[in-house]
Amino acid sequence: MKQLFTAQDKSEINSMFDLLHDTFSKTITVYHDAKKTITKDVGFNSVYGTVGSTESISYETVSYTVEARISFDRVLTEQSFSEANSSIRVDRGLGRAKVTVKIADYDKINGAKRVDYLGTKYYIISDNRPQGFFDTRFYSFYIQPVE
Repeated sequence: MKQLFTAQDKSEINSMFDLLHDTFSKTITVYHDAKKTITKDVGFNSVYGTVGSTESISYETVSYTVEARISFDRVLTEQSFSEANSSIRVDRGLGRAKVTVKIADYDKINGAKRVDYLGTKYYIISDNRPQGFFDTRFYSFYIQPVE
């Protein structure tokens, strides 16, 4: 049986997708849940000590910057939802976007909760989805602006 694509063909096509990503990618910051650190107060004496907390809690921001392609949904106007269709409940999804990152950045985006792009904050509203023509080369997910 003859193969449709040779290994060299697959390599060339994959390199074209990599070039496409490198050409159109922008820097985004992804945020995970903050890292919680609890520090015990070693100076506290339960017999002669002071009244108050015996520990302090601090939070550290966990964020990473990655290069991503961002494809915003087509903007829908109010005219798209005319009075005739007023009885139909439609989620317009204004401002939603698809974000695609390289597989090398998967560990940075996996488990992330929020994204910052050009100063606008977004929620991640989907799971990470593998993307690729022959094998997984990228991961994509959807974001929605914080209102």
